[in-house]
Amino acid sequence: MSLFGKPDVKKLLSQRNVNGLLKALNNNDDYVRESSANSLGEIGDIRAIEPLIAALRDPCPSVRNNAAFALKRLGWHPDKNESGAYYWVSSEDWEKCLDIGSLAIVPLVETMLTHYSEYTRMDAATTLGKIGSSQALKPLIFVLLNDKDFNVRMHAAEALGQIGDVGALAPLLSILQMGETTDMYLVREAAAIALGEIGSKEAVDVLINVAIKEDSRVRPAALKAIGNIGAFDVLTDLLKKPKVSKYVAEILNEIGFVPTKKETKVRLLLQLNKWEELEKLGKAVVPILIKAASEQKDDRFVIIETLARIGDKSSANVVLDYLFEHPVEFSKGVVKHSFYDDINSKTTYVPNYNFEHPIQVTLSNYFATYAKLFDNYTELILKVAGYNAVESLQNYEWTYPLDEAESVVRKLCGIVSPVSNNLLHKVANKRNIEVRGILTDYGWKLRVLNFESMRELARIELINRGNPEYDPFSYLSVDEWKI
Repeated sequence: MSLFGKPDVKKLLSQRNVNGLLKALNNNDDYVRESSANSLGEIGDIRAIEPLIAALRDPCPSVRNNAAFALKRLGWHPDKNESGAYYWVSSEDWEKCLDIGSLAIVPLVETMLTHYSEYTRMDAATTLGKIGSSQALKPLIFVLLNDKDFNVRMHAAEALGQIGDVGALAPLLSILQMGETTDMYLVREAAAIALGEIGSKEAVDVLINVAIKEDSRVRPAALKAIGNIGAFDVLTDLLKKPKVSKYVAEILNEIGFVPTKKETKVRLLLQLNKWEELEKLGKAVVPILIKAASEQKDDRFVIIETLARIGDKSSANVVLDYLFEHPVEFSKGVVKHSFYDDINSKTTYVPNYNFEHPIQVTLSNYFATYAKLFDNYTELILKVAGYNAVESLQNYEWTYPLDEAESVVRKLCGIVSPVSNNLLHKVANKRNIEVRGILTDYGWKLRVLNFESMRELARIELINRGNPEYDPFSYLSVDEWKI
């Protein structure tokens, strides 16, 4: 050992100088203490056991880790006491820490606050959460708000949720209200989950605000937290919000919520895609489905189909608007049905190459689907609306039998009734649509399906009829649908 400089630990080890190493174990230099602890374990002299046990409380994490390893090499077996707690924490044996329980809290907190490794800090925070003592509340809050590593902060939030102390409400809410940032979303998601585990209704307003305003994964966590708090009335109200309704339905379904109000039941079935159950409820669900058709684009085709199957005349105008204004979307929906046993089926996509136009596979089924709503006009409506503007499986080109559609318009011109007047208005206002054409070096070239000749036929007939106004109320009479 030098007289004025740092101890030469390597030399002390080669000389097996236990006394010198024990003295070096108290040196001001972290590296010297770390090396001394390791060397004492290598020599194996039992005189080092007590000093090494004391070193388990060293402020330097590396010293603590090396002291624990040295004690293991010396064959020391800790008891279930404070020294044992420091040993298992320094050894990073988290299961043993759980066995010791509350005695491990202080060394775990020290490790969580001071260790250089973010992984060790995360594990220490997680273990504190599993122990579940409010003794760790303030240190975990400090880490939640201040640790430089976002993953450590996330684990601190999770631990606070496991402890469940309302003292964590304010800091968790402050984290949640920080707003969407790339770095913080995991911490904020964990904070939302923790608030649900704590279960205080004081958090509900903030959770609602986050759920409605944000698009990140924090949203479902916030909604689930509202459910865990037991604010089911809030969740059922949120079923009316298109932005969050799908998430809300999944959460309510997951927790086994049974609605008592009919409107809530309908909205829940709608978001869970329970179309057959909705159809069985009949006329009562029509107003909600009509509203959903304009709000839920991804489900629009099957909503329209469900309305058609129910067959209530009050939905006729909405269904007709869809068929005439979204012909490509409609035809794609029908084609999709051609290859699936059921709209909700997970069956593999298997095209039937015996048909040039796959729409033909289930065309008769779709006449049956819409016949309850459109009666004798069903075939005319489907053909003129554009169901057969379909994509061929062989060449991926869109085709539209314009001659057939024009002949249907001529048939309409020969039927004088309020419904035919309305349908001619639909045809007269039918817009051209762009569809995929041929594949070029620059991608798919769009081409236009032009319905001008059909529009002209309808306009002339309406003039001949004295330009009757469009009258959606005429659809309400069952007799008007007879030809």
